[in-house]
Amino acid sequence: MNHLIILRGNSGSGKTTIANLLCDRIENSFLISQDIVRRSMLKESDGPNCETKDLVTELVKFGLERSKTVIIEGIFRAEWYEEMFAQIVPLFDSVQAYYFDLSLEETTRRHQTRKEVHEFGEDKLRLWYKKENYLKCVSETKIDAQISKEELVIRIIEQCS
Repeated sequence: MNHLIILRGNSGSGKTTIANLLCDRIENSFLISQDIVRRSMLKESDGPNCETKDLVTELVKFGLERSKTVIIEGIFRAEWYEEMFAQIVPLFDSVQAYYFDLSLEETTRRHQTRKEVHEFGEDKLRLWYKKENYLKCVSETKIDAQISKEELVIRIIEQCS
């Protein structure tokens, strides 16, 4: 049985942290980060016509052939990436999708606790922020600020079992 874990939400909400923890704890997993694909590999801006969708789809297929669990994390605005997810989701036996639906204030607070150098500040977070940006092609579990990192990681791993 193969699994797809989707982690989506606003910038700074904790998706990458959770994705990395999951990848460390789930044997034979394959992690695809939107930021790495879009910013580091393709060096492109996000938008409705970006090539990120094509490369993420190919990476998902690559991961599916080689791993039991594929983890995808990123902002992935629904209006730009819905079609991509509609193509990816049916490839898997099991799909768990999570949307980090945090307030702008909580997102900003989490962003400020990051150890990495901040490439952008609160003004950009405010500009990019989009509340309740759910996909239609898959049911997403809403993640709020009340759940700890450890609780969320355990919950996701248990749902993959």
